[in-house]
Amino acid sequence: MRSITKEQNSQSFFATALLIILSIVLFINTLRVVVNGKNNYDTYLEEKKGLDKIAGRNEELREEKEYVTSEEYKLILLRDAARLATGAETLYQIKSSPIYLDEEITLLDISTKQNFFDWWLKLIL
Repeated sequence: MRSITKEQNSQSFFATALLIILSIVLFINTLRVVVNGKNNYDTYLEEKKGLDKIAGRNEELREEKEYVTSEEYKLILLRDAARLATGAETLYQIKSSPIYLDEEITLLDISTKQNFFDWWLKLIL
């Protein structure tokens, strides 16, 4: 009877050791799965942030495409290409060669000037 108890003790020891080893392996695998899940979730959040940025840029480009294909934009392009103006715009003509005061020294001589009405206009233009 004593030998049966010794055999049962050794079997119970091996069973306990096997359960402990299996528990450690399961704990390590569970820990590995949790760490991998966290890393995967972080990667998902980064990719989602990039995707949101791309979606925002896509919306901007769609709005720009709508504007470029609109009739208003086409009219602006045609008017600019033909160098036309609208009724509310003021046009200025730029002379090809500016006149400097050094070139028009006679305008600075006040002794010969009788009418000063357009004098500043001649000095500026």
